[in-house]
Amino acid sequence: MDTRRFALACALCACLAAKGAAAQQILVDQGVRAGELQCFPSAVDKNAWYYVPRTAHLVNDADGKPAFSFLRYVVNRASSEGESKGITQADGGGIISFSAVYDTPDDMRDEAQSELRRLARNPQAKLQGPILFKTGRYVLISSVLRQQGENGTFVLASGNAPVFEGNPIPFSFEVNPQQSKILLESFQMATPDVSLQYEMTFEGLSDSYEADLIVHWDEVNKNQTLGFGVQGGYGSYATVGANIEKGFAELQESNAIELHTRGANPNMEKLLQKVHAKLLDLMFNRALPEQQTQQQQPQGQQDMGEMIGGLVKGLQKAGQQAAKDYYTPTVIKFSVAYEKKEIKKTGTTTFSMNSQSPEDINTTFVMNIGDLYKKHGEDANRFRTVNLSDPAFQQREVHVGIDGSILPEFDKYVNSVTVTLRKKHQNGQETLQEIVVDRDTFKKDTRDFRMVYGWQGDDDRAKWLEYEYRTRWSFKDGGLHETDWTKTDINMIDLYAPYKRSTVELVGNAKGLAAAGVRAVSVAVEYPFFDGKRTREVSVPTSEEIDGKTLEITLPAGVESYDYNVTWIRRAKPPLSVSGKDTTGFIFLDDLPKEPAADGV
Repeated sequence: MDTRRFALACALCACLAAKGAAAQQILVDQGVRAGELQCFPSAVDKNAWYYVPRTAHLVNDADGKPAFSFLRYVVNRASSEGESKGITQADGGGIISFSAVYDTPDDMRDEAQSELRRLARNPQAKLQGPILFKTGRYVLISSVLRQQGENGTFVLASGNAPVFEGNPIPFSFEVNPQQSKILLESFQMATPDVSLQYEMTFEGLSDSYEADLIVHWDEVNKNQTLGFGVQGGYGSYATVGANIEKGFAELQESNAIELHTRGANPNMEKLLQKVHAKLLDLMFNRALPEQQTQQQQPQGQQDMGEMIGGLVKGLQKAGQQAAKDYYTPTVIKFSVAYEKKEIKKTGTTTFSMNSQSPEDINTTFVMNIGDLYKKHGEDANRFRTVNLSDPAFQQREVHVGIDGSILPEFDKYVNSVTVTLRKKHQNGQETLQEIVVDRDTFKKDTRDFRMVYGWQGDDDRAKWLEYEYRTRWSFKDGGLHETDWTKTDINMIDLYAPYKRSTVELVGNAKGLAAAGVRAVSVAVEYPFFDGKRTREVSVPTSEEIDGKTLEITLPAGVESYDYNVTWIRRAKPPLSVSGKDTTGFIFLDDLPKEPAADGV
């Protein structure tokens, strides 16, 4: 990455840290394709536009060459007792290290700026910078490294991708001797079989429509394409993108869901996208690749690696232009699976679509590691085979990878995160390393957090790679959370928050409740947070719209359920209340509980 791009990335990070993600509100239904960039207008400044980053590539070093190395190493070993061969097989393997980054070239951005003013018919239109992603994932994949007899694609690494353009991800992984040989042969091809996919999500405001979405739950619960109405057979990860689209179409054809529009004909394609986004959020949770591999896959569903590999190979086969054109502003991606929610709901619910609402948009871009061997195969700094005869002079660096999406947590929830490394050497000695990450250290330009341990009688080289680590989270309310010691041999500790922020949405017809004598509805949500409980409350008068009102909660990782209490405050009558436990993210307010029985009855 050149100096200009690096400076721009650092300036952007500082700006976003100061102003927050809320300053970058965009209108997702009014985007345009300007040159090779997808651009979206600001919701608060008619002249401001933001673009979606388009390219991913290897980071260059100070000499302008790819910061990449493939070290193949050999470890000599004596023959086992009883062997009499003159030539024996040595141990060894390979270590691959590189850094990747996504960004947007200056010429691509300049071309888009010029084209944007023509498309927007506004000579003052200006690209302010890249969109700030809400979340991101990366998956590093290869087919040639799968074990003998396995099918599909081998996932080398996956994790949280930086949400800021220009922030590199370092990779380092080890392969066995056979994989090392196969990978070297692959690198000598024009398109090596190592690719990196970014799957990023950003948020914006959708247009409002004079329309109502009516959901008949009794009919929805009969649909088998979406995984409802099926007893056992294929687990909770029942569908991927294509099946969900098919299921939604079946719901519309059977009138299980109805869409009623009013006034002039709206943009039906955009409206249906908004409807499908609402249904997807209502009925499904998105599953990460790590979660899916732990579940039984339904018959006929592709392996996660195969699906991602299919996308990568499709882009490579179609050529560079296809990769440039690939942009999917939709809520459903075939490279992920969705877990259906257990919604125990009957009757009918009406959702109003007449307000602007936040909407998640997914985009994917892929990079191949490229023809490095053709250009740098003779460079010993990039490709080398060595014999490791003296381990005493070696040291191990362990990097701590911290995703940019954690930065806002230091404002809201987190004081600091302490990462401790413990290495128990084979001679009985112990190495302890520790780093502390807070807002100040995270804002440093380098963000190069690493810990090092050396050789202390570690003759078993495989065990020398093993170490333990734990994290200690200090929260602003005084709470603490410390993980158990985790053993690993990977030289990258991926630091991610041990909790997730979720939104509980209130659903109800304010006019209908007011007609039933309800003045206001009070909702309280209580949920666990490590060593205690937290509560969020909101009261909504029926003179206001209920749809769109939300409660933000923070659940520990792996916890989905929360307790809720709903109280309907009525005119000239005592209030009615109901309590329960839920995991769906929606609380329905239209169904009033029965009147309490009179005393003595």
